[in-house]
Amino acid sequence: MYYTLRDITDKICKRQEEKEAGNITEQLTDSRYGLYQKYFSEFFRNILGLKEEMKSLKKGNVYRFQQGEDEEFIFKILEGYTDEPMSLLRRGELEKAGDEFIVFICEGVRHLFQGEEGVCQKLEYRFDYSRRKKRETIRLMGEKIADLIDNSAYEYEDLSEQDRQEWIKGVEDGFTEFVSTWKHVRCHMNNIREAEKSNLQEIEYQRIEAGEVITKEDVAMEENQRFNTNEEIQKMSARCEEISKKHNSKSAVKKPLFTHIVKEINQEQLFEKMDEIEKECHREVMNEIAELGKTVQDTKIELMSSAEVFCKAFCEVYDEEMVEALIEPSVEELGDAVLKSIMDSLVEK
Repeated sequence: MYYTLRDITDKICKRQEEKEAGNITEQLTDSRYGLYQKYFSEFFRNILGLKEEMKSLKKGNVYRFQQGEDEEFIFKILEGYTDEPMSLLRRGELEKAGDEFIVFICEGVRHLFQGEEGVCQKLEYRFDYSRRKKRETIRLMGEKIADLIDNSAYEYEDLSEQDRQEWIKGVEDGFTEFVSTWKHVRCHMNNIREAEKSNLQEIEYQRIEAGEVITKEDVAMEENQRFNTNEEIQKMSARCEEISKKHNSKSAVKKPLFTHIVKEINQEQLFEKMDEIEKECHREVMNEIAELGKTVQDTKIELMSSAEVFCKAFCEVYDEEMVEALIEPSVEELGDAVLKSIMDSLVEK
């Protein structure tokens, strides 16, 4: 069974009608439908950046959603669109929105598009979903430990109060060890990276100093220099400066400077011309480099993968047997193994 966007907005209005003692008219419902349509479009286009992908949610001329998780997700998004967490997303303050809310958004959208790869990549890029998911998982683990302690008073009737206190002390010691271990792992990872970069950068900079390669940073600086000294760009800058002086001389004018520049200069033509000059500067620089027989190289040096650094640090700090028990362990597998070990030990205690 499917729900249309109108079905969902009517459902929201019905709930609001119950709260407002039946004072919502059909005309007001239609008006609010238009507002929710605007919210829906803004959510997918601006917040998620899924302008093209959202077309796949349409069946004919209407948006349709499967009953259950998808329909409930859209309902919650629209009903809470002006609430604080969503307002933070609309302002681009993603970190302030909180991991729980970000995970809710990403997993709801992933389910809506049935895990479509392009959508998942955009969510990862925009919301840093994997990292936020891990952080939320760890937060939930803290809640599980708290529940474990709270429930200790009601389970295992044969245990005395002193027995329970001893068990709680074991939980505290285990958790302290857990936090300490991961602080050490992070410190060792940093030390490994620091040593690796120091060694490799010395070799790489020797190659650059010898003139064997030209860095991307040098190319960018040269292109920027040519762009800024371009005759047409200087004329454009002079014209904008002229408008600026004219604007500043009129103290009674309330409109911002940008409004005046756009009014007196064709914005689209200006940007097109700047883009054309930028591309021409790039072509000139690259042609000259090719004539010299040199190559352009990113100064980003080939370093160990994150998983390799993690494994090395982990082996230095934690139980090597646990690492060896995993075949080609990834960061996630090692992390899950440690978390499981700690949680198992807490439960056993």
